[in-house]
Amino acid sequence: MNRKQFWISTLLGSAVMSFCMSGLISAIIGGVEHFSLNNWMNSYIIAWPIALTVSATILPQIRKFSFWLAAIGSAK
Repeated sequence: MNRKQFWISTLLGSAVMSFCMSGLISAIIGGVEHFSLNNWMNSYIIAWPIALTVSATILPQIRKFSFWLAAIGSAK
């Protein structure tokens, strides 16, 4: 994966995941009857920078580790 693909994937992946998760958690915590778009967007504004940071820093290491684990599993 080249650098451009990495950043596009990181930006889009973190945006979609934090959008879905912040909506789901907002509905669970507030209850579906008290769910509001305003609360969802406030949660999303907080969640996306965190998800972006994690996607850019930790996930590449997790990918390397998973490839290593898969190689160990297939070597047997």
